[in-house]
Amino acid sequence: VGPVHKLEIARAGWTNTNLFIAWLRGAEHFTLRHCDVERTSPINGPLKGLPEGTGCIEERLNPLTKASRTRTADVVIAYITSSGFGPGIWYDRILHFSGMDDETAATSELPICRYSNGTPWNSRYFRTTYLWPSLHEQRLQGEPSLQAFDGSTPGMSIPEKFYSSNSYRR
Repeated sequence: VGPVHKLEIARAGWTNTNLFIAWLRGAEHFTLRHCDVERTSPINGPLKGLPEGTGCIEERLNPLTKASRTRTADVVIAYITSSGFGPGIWYDRILHFSGMDDETAATSELPICRYSNGTPWNSRYFRTTYLWPSLHEQRLQGEPSLQAFDGSTPGMSIPEKFYSSNSYRR
């Protein structure tokens, strides 16, 4: 697996955790640029007044999606959640496979999740490429919470239940 594929997977992992944990709408998540995200690793948490071993991700949303247009973070999420989800780890992987350091990322206006031509992903791309295939596979492997979504009853298929980023986080 090459670095381009690893970058794509890192973006999908970031999207999966960020949509779920930050409760963002698809348009909010997919318009995030590197310069809109500030990452504080757990080792640097005390520099921000966080407990030792605690980090965070601060996200500034597009001015069109929020009421306040200040440069303070609109969404702050844990670098690693208590249940083990690691949005900070996924973001670190994106930076690594993009060849970016913190200083480059802080000034980059490129969308975080984007195609090779620079245009941002959208919710549909993420769902059809990553979410639905993953949920179908989990269902086939016996995940109890997905067994009802067999598609034999109208409205009871994975694509019908997970039709947008908003429905995904429910």
